[in-house]
This record gives sequence, C-alpha cells and structure tokens, in this order.
Amino acid sequence: MTADNPDAVIDIVMRAARVRRAVEAELRPHGISFALWWVLYVTDWLSRQAQDAVSQEEIVLATELDKSTVSYLMRVLSDRGLVDRGPDGLSWAWRIWPTDKGTRLLSASFAALGSPGLEPPPGTPPPLLNTASQNRKSTFEFQQGSLREREPIPVTFLTAE
Repeated sequence: MTADNPDAVIDIVMRAARVRRAVEAELRPHGISFALWWVLYVTDWLSRQAQDAVSQEEIVLATELDKSTVSYLMRVLSDRGLVDRGPDGLSWAWRIWPTDKGTRLLSASFAALGSPGLEPPPGTPPPLLNTASQNRKSTFEFQQGSLREREPIPVTFLTAE
C-alpha cells in the first residue's frame, strides 16, 4: 500500500466495510453489534487470562478504542446483563468480568461467525492483537507501569467474498 496507488487503499477500506457488514449480519440474530461483541470478547479473554476481573483501562488498551467508547459500550453491556462491573478497592477504576449470560452469548456468536460465508483468505495466518512486544516494553507496562504483560489476544480476521 503506497501513496502511488490510492486505489489499493480504497480497495482495502471497501473490503473491510463488506466484512464488517457481513459480521454485523451474523451477529444481528444474537442481538449484539460488532462493537459490543468485540469489547465483550476482549473482556472475556483478558479475564480468563487473569483469572480475575480486569480493569476498564486494560480493555481500552487491548481493544485500541478510546476511553469514552469503551465506557459507553461497557454501560450497555452491563445494562444488558452481559458483564458485571464494580469499583476496585480504591474506587479509582471499574473492575469488569463477563456474566454467565455474556459467556453464553459469546459461545453462540462464535458458531455464527464460523459460518461458511465468513472465512479467512487462503494461506492467511490468524493475526494477533498485539498487547506485548518482544523487543520493547508492552503497551500495558508503558502506560500503566504496574500491569503485568499478557499473552497476545488471538483474533481471526474474517472476510466475506
């Protein structure tokens, strides 16, 4: 992708939009948008890795969404009973974990997202959400100083062709 070929950039953006629409269509019967699903998925993954509730700040860093977006999405997930959240010991931050209802919704949606119309391009290895780097401090360490590093979150890109 170079500045010499803006058509390539437009093609990538258009393909991403088609994939997003296909994923939204698969999630619609489950009553959840992709944005809500993504935050719920990352929350579930982080809490399973930590074997504990996770801070909303960790979710912000892992999803690469801004704080206000994650705050809004968490409020919606909480209102729907998909996550529980409460203040940490010092009441400085939210500690969040998925509810049984949230994990059941994720399980059901995984089956929908694995449907034949949504497959990774042939030969494409599954990408990872980069929460840590081998040669530099992790994003969590750099921004928080006290958070332990986590394994990368496995994320499979889906394409609808």
